[in-house]
Amino acid sequence: MYSSALGSYFGGSGWLLTSNDVVTAGHCLYNEMLFGGDSWATYIKIIPSYSEANPNGAYGSLYSYLELDSIEIGGGWIDGGIRSDDWAVMSLDGNYPASAGHYTPVVAGEIDGWARIEGYNSDDSLQQDLRNIGGPIVGIGIFGQAEGIMSFEGQVHNGMSGGPCMESGQYVMGIAKGTGIHGEILKIDDWLCNKLLSYQ
Repeated sequence: MYSSALGSYFGGSGWLLTSNDVVTAGHCLYNEMLFGGDSWATYIKIIPSYSEANPNGAYGSLYSYLELDSIEIGGGWIDGGIRSDDWAVMSLDGNYPASAGHYTPVVAGEIDGWARIEGYNSDDSLQQDLRNIGGPIVGIGIFGQAEGIMSFEGQVHNGMSGGPCMESGQYVMGIAKGTGIHGEILKIDDWLCNKLLSYQ
């Protein structure tokens, strides 16, 4: 996923919840530091199954100017940069086939043990294909993180924000949101789980 404002491009990740709904981190769409102005990205390009060998993805891309009525985003993120409300769902104009892969098994709860994050690295010095990073969840609200933010003991790279965090590769239980050797994962709690499931 690429978002743009002020003539600059920013890479991020996301995942298809349905054939035309993308879940990502709120800061990929609304970000005072990156986008300035009214803080919204001006347009978004979604490319499922992007790779360096296939830059248009296996299913084509959807490119559109950001329509605020097609986005639902955590109000606490917009109003006060509350990290535990850093989520967004964007409804697309077109539809992708089921073969594009929809992560519909979204569940609420604690990740206990090993987890995996999928996403794209936006660092030009590294390969741009989809990355799968595995590591243990070591706690909630540690390393100075807010309540509702899980600490992932694995290297989360720039551009992976918005990607799904899965337990045992089966259930999406979090949204990647912070980079570094102790990556931040937004925990999908009961409220957010019900919100996401309402799109199905």
